[in-house]
Amino acid sequence: MRRFTIVGQAPGRSRNRSPFDGASGRRLWRLAGLGSYDELASHFRLVNVLRKFPGKLGKGDAFPRRSAGRACRRLRLRGTILLAGRNVASAFGVRSGYFEWTTLRGKPCAVLPHPSGISHWWNDPRNRRRARTFMRKLFAGVT
Repeated sequence: MRRFTIVGQAPGRSRNRSPFDGASGRRLWRLAGLGSYDELASHFRLVNVLRKFPGKLGKGDAFPRRSAGRACRRLRLRGTILLAGRNVASAFGVRSGYFEWTTLRGKPCAVLPHPSGISHWWNDPRNRRRARTFMRKLFAGVT
């Protein structure tokens, strides 16, 4: 059984329906010290809150928080939960900072910055090092 579930917003607009199969997934598997998307998917359960791309709103997507909140209640969560981005965290009602541990439905949970290239958070090298350190410590011994 996979010890972690990584929850994203929705599939990308130009990809299949697999969670994190594009640039966001590449960032995650590289941060975790893995070699490919397939390796990430084989070790970690990857799910999206929404089943299809919600459309664009400016540079980002038009994430519908209200309907996402309903979708979150239906998701079955297992193991340690990683929520990818503040929108996903908000949809679950989680209000912690990045890399801070809390609980969600009685399970350990942390919020990651959204791994897309749209997020300006990733522009700071200190943030990238912080994320890489968190992910590698978390996933040490899992692979």
